[in-house]
Amino acid sequence: MKKIRHFKIPVHHKEIARRAGKAEIALPAAGITDTGALWEFIFAQAAELDPGVVYNSFDKNYTALDLTGVQPGRLFSAAVVTIGSKPYKKANEYAEIPLKEAAAIADYEFLETAFDFVLDLIKTEAEGENFETGVPEIVYAPQLSESFEMRAPELRFIRNGKPLDPVTARKTLPILLHELNAEKIDITLDGEGNISNKLTAVFIVPWEPRRKKKK
Repeated sequence: MKKIRHFKIPVHHKEIARRAGKAEIALPAAGITDTGALWEFIFAQAAELDPGVVYNSFDKNYTALDLTGVQPGRLFSAAVVTIGSKPYKKANEYAEIPLKEAAAIADYEFLETAFDFVLDLIKTEAEGENFETGVPEIVYAPQLSESFEMRAPELRFIRNGKPLDPVTARKTLPILLHELNAEKIDITLDGEGNISNKLTAVFIVPWEPRRKKKK
């Protein structure tokens, strides 16, 4: 198991501002009347970031997921990545709905960036073993959780990935959190199966034999 805490997440403030504009959030009514004020708001949200990831690779003989509905008998990596609990708490401290919505858009972009960072690590590891990676299978993400109340445009890795069906995901999530020692980055489940830190992604990345290039 590999663990990384406090890795740097670049703040794509212009992209976040673009998404907020596209969402037509009523920011002026909440006191954000110009681009400079919006950028300041975004960087204040970024100051709350406390990212962490645990991930590992598993071989074809790994059987703990065989009864969950996840495809058995293959090489894969699994990861749990979070941007920390503080961004979610800060977003919910805002009284104005437009500020909550803008904070959610920023937090989702931060989580996408953290996801991409981990995916690149896994791809590099697979390529070193002469494999390539398949489409990520999403076990948990905020927008897939019925208990997550913040809403923002669809996460890119959900759109480009393969979300597991809810039954398979519920069976798979506690197993992966246990296998990856996710408590080391403060990710646990309560008695009702709710994740402790909602701004988190849990996913599987299949390893596939590298295809030979056609001459």
